[in-house]
Amino acid sequence: ELFYPIKKEKGITDPFIWTHVSSMYKLKNIEGIVQAFARLNDTNTNWQLKLIGPPNESIIKLVKDIKLESKIVFIGELPYEEVASEMKAADALVMFSKHENFPCVIAEALCCGIPVIASDVGGIHEAVDQENGILVPSDNVEVLAHSLLVLMKNYNSYTKEEIAKKGKLSYSEETIGKLFIDLY
Repeated sequence: ELFYPIKKEKGITDPFIWTHVSSMYKLKNIEGIVQAFARLNDTNTNWQLKLIGPPNESIIKLVKDIKLESKIVFIGELPYEEVASEMKAADALVMFSKHENFPCVIAEALCCGIPVIASDVGGIHEAVDQENGILVPSDNVEVLAHSLLVLMKNYNSYTKEEIAKKGKLSYSEETIGKLFIDLY
C-alpha cells in the first residue's frame, strides 16, 4: 500500500536521484558504493545519491575526503512511510552488498517502479533482471560504476509502470499471503 509508482516531472537539468536504504552495516558495502559514485562523477556529474539509514561516521568521513558532500546526502533513519516517499521520488535504487539473502528494499523499489542495480548475491537474482535493473558482481567497484552510467544513459528503456506491475504481482501482501495459505 505504501510502495507504488508516482508520476513526476523531470526537467532536463534535474539530477538523476539514486537512493540506498539499509542498516549501513559493513556487509552492505557502502564504501564500495561511494567509491563507484566517485568514479561515476568523473564522467557524469548530474546525479545525487541519498543514503537512508543510521549515520556511519567512517562513510561520512570518506564522502568528505573525496569531496562529494554536495552529491551524496545522508538522510538518516526514517519512519517506514517516509522511506516509501523517498523511494517513490528516486529514479533508481543501488545495493552493493557483499552477501545478502533477499533485501525487502529491492521488492519495495520494484513496487515503486524504479530500476535497481544490485550485487548478484543471495536471492537478489530472483528479483532483478534486465527488464528492471542490472546485476553486478559483489565487490567489483569498477563494474558498479560502469553500470551506474549505463543505467542512467538507458533509463528511458525501463518502463516504470511495468516494473511496478510486476513488483506488485510478485510482492504484494495479497500475493505473499496467498503463497503462505497455499503452502499450509
